[in-house]
Amino acid sequence: MLQISSIKKYLALIFLIFLSGTLFARKVPGYIVTATSDTIFGIVKLCQYNPYTTGFVVGGVNLESYYTMVKFREINQKKYTLYVPEDIMAFGFSFKKVDYHFKSMGLEFYNRFRSEQIEPRFLCLIYKNDIELYKNMVRTHGFVSNKNYNKNSIVYYDYYLYSEDVGLTQINTNKDHKNIRELLARYGVEQEFLETLPPKTNYKNIKSILVDYFDWKENPEN
Repeated sequence: MLQISSIKKYLALIFLIFLSGTLFARKVPGYIVTATSDTIFGIVKLCQYNPYTTGFVVGGVNLESYYTMVKFREINQKKYTLYVPEDIMAFGFSFKKVDYHFKSMGLEFYNRFRSEQIEPRFLCLIYKNDIELYKNMVRTHGFVSNKNYNKNSIVYYDYYLYSEDVGLTQINTNKDHKNIRELLARYGVEQEFLETLPPKTNYKNIKSILVDYFDWKENPEN
């Protein structure tokens, strides 16, 4: 699997070839990582339509569908192929100088019979170092009461840490870790740095904490 720095170079070259300059561009330079870890560069079909608002995301991109699927074709092909998390390991694309990277992961959940199951999802990369930070978008429907259904859907995000050694862990309080210090300790964050964090540090600060930690590792005297 290619490093993100190398991927950026290829995406830039592809972008020069397929630059359209239009506001509602339907295709952008991208890549997929196959199940055998081969990186293939080509074109990702851009999703700018939001089915829940029945409108277009003007000048932007609707990321919601990418958590479950992506349409991709190689440069020398005309037909797009639809990929789901079970098909490929990762994919990404570049749009308006922003790089988006998604990785296929299996999320644990319990059904109504309390049976543990795995749901394949593409998770969006938020931060990458020895520890990676991902987010998952969840859309659900609320209930005003047990009998009255609220037609307005609710969107929220779950966040996850990942490393090759530890695997994937949702960022919340559970039986494996009671606070953010214990969670980061599982991922090998040094105790000296953890002691600088207030005991009740909020999980929502996880990205800035990771940035500060790896900066601290590189410049321990600062």
